[in-house]
Amino acid sequence: MQETKRRLLLSVYKMFDLCVVVLSFGLAMLLVGSESPAHSLAEFLSMKVKLWNFVIFGVMLSARAMPTRCFMLVVWHVLLSLCGLYESKRLATRRSEITEVLRGTTLICISVIAVARVVTIHMVTLAFLALFWAVSSACVVSARLIVRRLLEYMRRRGRNLHYILILGTNQRAVAFASRIEARPELGYRVLGFVDDDWEGTAGFLTTEYTLCCDVEGLSDYLRKNVVDEVAIYLPLRSFYEDASRVAALCEQHGIITRFDSDIFDLKNAKPRTDNFDGEAHIAVCGHALEAQSLLLKRILDSAISLFLLIFLAPLFFAVSVLIKFTSPGPVFFSQERVGLNK
Repeated sequence: MQETKRRLLLSVYKMFDLCVVVLSFGLAMLLVGSESPAHSLAEFLSMKVKLWNFVIFGVMLSARAMPTRCFMLVVWHVLLSLCGLYESKRLATRRSEITEVLRGTTLICISVIAVARVVTIHMVTLAFLALFWAVSSACVVSARLIVRRLLEYMRRRGRNLHYILILGTNQRAVAFASRIEARPELGYRVLGFVDDDWEGTAGFLTTEYTLCCDVEGLSDYLRKNVVDEVAIYLPLRSFYEDASRVAALCEQHGIITRFDSDIFDLKNAKPRTDNFDGEAHIAVCGHALEAQSLLLKRILDSAISLFLLIFLAPLFFAVSVLIKFTSPGPVFFSQERVGLNK
């Protein structure tokens, strides 16, 4: 459920960024185009009115440029995605996020230059590009910082949390937990640790952390508790088989796995890289459906179910009457099932 909400939020992010870039393009044309010798202000305004019904695409010069506009929107979206703007930023720094935005808007300006060379757009001057880059960068960066501050505020108050379980009880694992808990704005809650008994267990038990279970009992623990992420801090050279088995188990449960490098050869999960305090962490998640696919499936399910309920209502009524008079118990069968948060 949280992953679905996150993907829907990312879809909103993508639409917002494209709208900001398009509006920035239009604003730059309005401010710079009135001074361009190739187009007067009156000509620009008349063109704007002619394309009023295509405001979101009103970044080119004529109605015949629709394929070019669509192509540009696709290119801009791809460039922003390649710059990592739609990956999880929970562990990213403000500086890295701003750098990604500036890299994306710079690449967009370069793409505008390339298209202007091909289709001959006279308004794409140095002043236009500078204004377009400045406005789009400022708007996207401001929106990112506002959302970031809002999320940090919510996480400090117990919302938008991620529950993490740490595999291993060595010093590196304990240090990672301490760093996570020192940053409440990240929204992580350490559930505890998972490890078998070893020579360092006695030292670990003197800390304030909880030993939830051993490696063998991890599968049962995941079924009975809400776990969003598992961080593997076992010595991989000595415990490769255990770590690999845990990673595969988390993949089946749709739980994010964090480890130092991609050495488990998972088949379905898609890895992504997060940077936390200068250390690279690779997160993998085995979710099968995108937010758009889930939304489309929900719409189809509701529409088909509504049609069938209306069409088969007389049959359902007759069957329910027969059940009531010929057998004990309720008409509708009910059973407990695993639901939200297990």
